[in-house]
Amino acid sequence: MTNEERKDKYMNRNIKLCPIYLGLSYELIFIWTISTMYFTTQKGLSMSQTILLDSIRMFAGCFLCIPIERLFKKITPIKSSMIGNLFYILFLIICIYGKNFFSFAVAQIFLAIGYVICAIKNNLILSQTLESVHRDKDFNKISGKGLSLHYIIDSIGAIIATYVFTYNPDLCLWLSVFVISFSEMVGLLLKEPSKFQNKNIELNEKMQSDSSQLTFQDTKKNKADSYVKILMSSFLVFMLVYMFFFRGANAVISSGFKMYLQQAIDFGRLPIWMFGYIYALFRIVSAFSSKYQFKFDLKFGVRSLLIFNTILILGFVVSGTIYLFTPFSVVGFIGIIISNYLLATLRSPNEIFINNYMQVCIAPKNIEKAYSIRTMVEYLGYACWNSIYSLLVEMFSDNYGWTSITFVSLISLPIIISLILFVRALVKKHAQKYTIIKDEYVND
Repeated sequence: MTNEERKDKYMNRNIKLCPIYLGLSYELIFIWTISTMYFTTQKGLSMSQTILLDSIRMFAGCFLCIPIERLFKKITPIKSSMIGNLFYILFLIICIYGKNFFSFAVAQIFLAIGYVICAIKNNLILSQTLESVHRDKDFNKISGKGLSLHYIIDSIGAIIATYVFTYNPDLCLWLSVFVISFSEMVGLLLKEPSKFQNKNIELNEKMQSDSSQLTFQDTKKNKADSYVKILMSSFLVFMLVYMFFFRGANAVISSGFKMYLQQAIDFGRLPIWMFGYIYALFRIVSAFSSKYQFKFDLKFGVRSLLIFNTILILGFVVSGTIYLFTPFSVVGFIGIIISNYLLATLRSPNEIFINNYMQVCIAPKNIEKAYSIRTMVEYLGYACWNSIYSLLVEMFSDNYGWTSITFVSLISLPIIISLILFVRALVKKHAQKYTIIKDEYVND
């Protein structure tokens, strides 16, 4: 079998397996539905402490991004991702046997390490696979399929978790361990795009022959730029600023929604089993938005980001206002659920949109470092704004309405300004890369 035939065989298999692998390992399954109840009722934490744990994870992830990128630079993406999964399992084990806030904070640091590794390397698994068979344009579609599968599995897990929680809360975490272990087995079936090519003798001889002819300038040209030089790109800087605010806003959507549903349970307005079904539908909405985001992108282009952020701001305002007037009436209950379902449609399409344009507008040699910088900034935004949200929860005595309205009033203006700057830079960069301007037009 020739090298080309092996490449087609293994990479096409990767393309089929990537959505499954990403769907299983994108985030933990079974626990996020019941995480707030788990830490408050089983481990004795307050509501604000539970939200603060998310901030600890994201602050840790922010500070660890660059060290982890350097540490795992020479480790292939698939192996790195599988190591990241092991940190997920370590987090779950500590949560099961932990007794106090400090132990859970340490667990969050291990989870942050796993998230950082997977955030940097999972996208590389897919992008390198597609590049090897010249299917780069399918990145949005296949990435969306993987996220869609994740949210569908997570929605099923949400329903199961609420039933299992009433029987044995720790069993939810053990089920999550099982899912991650299964994703590790799927990872063993994936092939590194570079690894199998190196097994071809003729190809190796040709590479060695070509490498002997490389000049110092060629080697320097192919070497990744420094972090400082990468950050001199206005496109990347404005993208990072935008993601700091957007990811920060998205950080509290799920936490706030679960807080509202738990309050409904505490006041006897909602049975615990219904919690699972409502939150499951919340994840299914995310699944559909992930799967079909590429059609939205084709129709609206960069205007998609404007639509996303308009929905984001209105969603917080509407749900917060409804809570202040009719928090647990039938009309208020439905209104808040619908508002949060709309908010659930935003994160994945925006993330896939950004991933796609990073592939387009950033040099391949710098893409891994760019991912690490972006992950660091996103985690910083998540941690900062989630901390602010937890302080607002404490300040307003767990009042979901005042917390949501105050939060969106603080973040609206920064996110709008950063969005405008990013869209301008994106259009300019994308046009420069893909638009051919004739000399006569320039002279004219």
